Amino acid sequence: MESYWVFLAGLIAGATGFLVTQFWMQPVLRYRESKHSVIVELIVYANAVALFPGEAFTDSRTSERLKANRSRAAELRACNWSLPGWYRFWLRLRKEDPQIAARELIGLSNTTEHQEAASRVRAIKSALRLPEKLG
Repeated sequence: MESYWVFLAGLIAGATGFLVTQFWMQPVLRYRESKHSVIVELIVYANAVALFPGEAFTDSRTSERLKANRSRAAELRACNWSLPGWYRFWLRLRKEDPQIAARELIGLSNTTEHQEAASRVRAIKSALRLPEKLG
């Protein structure tokens, strides 16, 4: 009879661990990985915008930046939807908003002018609580 209780306790502990990992920890880690990817993209493509208004800047780095920004915005939105409620509440307390960051990333992918891009990057950094100086 004692082995029955040990088996039942082990089964409950294993199931609880699986559920916590699957539905709490993995979404949080995925969000943090997406946030890290945004940081990397902001650093890598920091100079892939036109320096002067009206300047046509259509090299391969700009098109790569546009695709990367859209991809990161989609990742952030998807991660935000799968985050557990307690973590979304924690992000709100920290004044971190992945939805605003995703919206600004889409806006950044639609611009090629330096001033507007710099404004969007500042908004992204603010929404994700990133330091002003990244690299």
